[in-house]
Amino acid sequence: MRRKKQLIAPCECFEILERNKIGFLAVSGDEGYPYTLPMNYSYARAPQSENDLGTLYLHCAPEGHKIEAIKRDPRVSFCVLNLAGVDPGNLNRGYRSVIAFGQARIVEGDEMIALRRDLRGPGRGDDADQPREANLRKHMVFIEVKIEYLSGKRSARH
Repeated sequence: MRRKKQLIAPCECFEILERNKIGFLAVSGDEGYPYTLPMNYSYARAPQSENDLGTLYLHCAPEGHKIEAIKRDPRVSFCVLNLAGVDPGNLNRGYRSVIAFGQARIVEGDEMIALRRDLRGPGRGDDADQPREANLRKHMVFIEVKIEYLSGKRSARH
């Protein structure tokens, strides 16, 4: 990073990832063009492990441009942005951002359902959920991104 004073600590990066729910997934698209799109996500990290930067979980349809791109090249980045406020008279905005880099993996079928149950937490599913889960097996997958590296930055105004 060029401006070292704007670098934020890893613990602040983790907090930004935990507090937000929407970020931007970037994959290697057709003919080498980057393909970036907003996505809902969940973030999980083993707090007792210093080396674990965490895992991102995104859900989507089992087919489409991003799925094909990940199958071709699983390397992705994911950006999350916190805006601190807007000053209408100034083009500079206060923000904090995190960019995570990692390998994406498509999780489907029974493994996806089990992971969905884990992410939802205890008491958030029962036998009545089984017909819905059967439908989800056909129409949804998770994209799991194991974070290998992350970087956080704050604007000079934040």
